Amino acid sequence: MGRLRDYASSFDPPPPEKGELHDERTGLRRFLRRKKVPAPRAKRMVLVLVLVLAVYFILIGQRGVELLRDPQITLKVLGIAVLILPLVGAWVVVAELRFGVATQILAERLDEEGAEPEPPLPMTPAGRLDRDAADALFEQRKAAVETDSGNWRAWYRLALAYDYAGDRKRAREAMRTAIEHADLSTPPRS
Repeated sequence: MGRLRDYASSFDPPPPEKGELHDERTGLRRFLRRKKVPAPRAKRMVLVLVLVLAVYFILIGQRGVELLRDPQITLKVLGIAVLILPLVGAWVVVAELRFGVATQILAERLDEEGAEPEPPLPMTPAGRLDRDAADALFEQRKAAVETDSGNWRAWYRLALAYDYAGDRKRAREAMRTAIEHADLSTPPRS
């Protein structure tokens, strides 16, 4: 068990030093080059999770059909409710996958356009982002959105600032607004 723990901990980046700046993209790249560790396979993991959910939905759907075949009306109603669950679950999975893909497309567009990387934010001694620095970045991003509310890039960066500030709900809302303002049907500008 000790060897497994040592192997797993070798993938963790070293904790930042006091006052060290945080830049997730370049820090992770530097860490992966230094450790010669393959990049995470998020797409494979998403595929595995979707397949597991599909099997689960199929099994639940079969139970719903069995309940519909029962002569008791209460079990038929329960069967209908059980059949609705996989449909709602599938809708949620598809919506989240579409959101993730759209977010990834926008990130790749910014990268292709040569946009400046996220500014490094100072870390606390506990290894978390400094809240004051995250709040200051948020105020800058909010002002940029107020100046040009139709710019998807400003909304994308505001979503990141919300995320840094710890407000995940507003980060998702801002990212959805960025996706709405970006024309995802056309290829990115070169």
